[in-house]
Amino acid sequence: MHVVVVGASGNVGTAVLAALANEPVVTQLVGIARRVPRTEGASTVEFPHDAAQWVRLDLAARDPRPGHGPTVTDRLADVLAGADTVIHVARTPRADVGSRVRRDTDLLVAQRVFDAAAQAHVRHVVAASCTGAYSPSDDDSPRTESWPVRGGDETASAPWARINTTTGAAAAADRPMTTTARVERLLVALSRNSDTIVTSMRTPIVLHRRVAGQLVRDVVGSLPSRPIRKDGTVPTVLWPDGLRIQVIHADDLGEAYRKVVIQRQPGAFNLAAADVLSGQDFADVVSNGQMRTITDTQARQALGAASRLGVAPVDPRWLATLFDSPVLDTTLARELLRWAPEHDARSTLREAVEGIRDGAGAQTPPLLPA
Repeated sequence: MHVVVVGASGNVGTAVLAALANEPVVTQLVGIARRVPRTEGASTVEFPHDAAQWVRLDLAARDPRPGHGPTVTDRLADVLAGADTVIHVARTPRADVGSRVRRDTDLLVAQRVFDAAAQAHVRHVVAASCTGAYSPSDDDSPRTESWPVRGGDETASAPWARINTTTGAAAAADRPMTTTARVERLLVALSRNSDTIVTSMRTPIVLHRRVAGQLVRDVVGSLPSRPIRKDGTVPTVLWPDGLRIQVIHADDLGEAYRKVVIQRQPGAFNLAAADVLSGQDFADVVSNGQMRTITDTQARQALGAASRLGVAPVDPRWLATLFDSPVLDTTLARELLRWAPEHDARSTLREAVEGIRDGAGAQTPPLLPA
């Protein structure tokens, strides 16, 4: 099996490479990224990045004028020629979900990947998604894959949003939906307009020790990234009342991708650790259990001020997305894929926090230590 991973140098891409590297069915593994390990001055390329053939391609680049060279989609289609499966896990750096540039770039790249896959007659496209694709839930009851995607019936019936591939500007009418919901619309359109099998992998926050540097750059910003106390903890956690968080360990997610690829499973899959993190769970890991509850308004105001001052790169709307996201029911993945996470949420969080404390990372550009 010939598998191409788009965005292979990032956190999820690295986990996917690791899961597929020793899979006997996979005979050719190709990684596509804007920042490729072998072209960034690294003296060595470590596992799993050494298991892939690398192609450097900026999928967000502006297309040349007509008649002045191949489009980015055409160039990508050439790379995908002969591939059995394409896995799209590329994301624009920085966790600022309110950023129009980031949002439009992610939509542009997704459309190009899906168009190139159709052009190259790829049999199976697997795409990363997240809880933000779902419509909000007003309670903590676990929701299956049948829970509505943002946009309701429009996701299945409305004309599919298209993106200007010269400017990267998204249709204004599509703004109210989250980026991931719009990407899922494009993915469903691909399945309806071609013979391609499509799969959506819906996850909460994906953590690993090696993602520490990226977390500091994209979420923590210039807030203290080193523990204040010698034992690696902070004095207290300010936690928005009612907030609960799911996470998944990157290695468990990589294994889910492997199973989907090998089985050629279509559809959507919820993937998450079995337990859900409360504020106290978080505080137990990072502040020896010390926590103070604040209102969601106070949290948004504080995050908004930090964002405006350039202290933290995260837009306050990211917090709103966390509040809105439903708890994922992973029964389908467990039963159909025979998948079960090996890491619980608390140990996964602890691993990532210890990685931040230790300045951990990986020898690939998106995951370099902070």
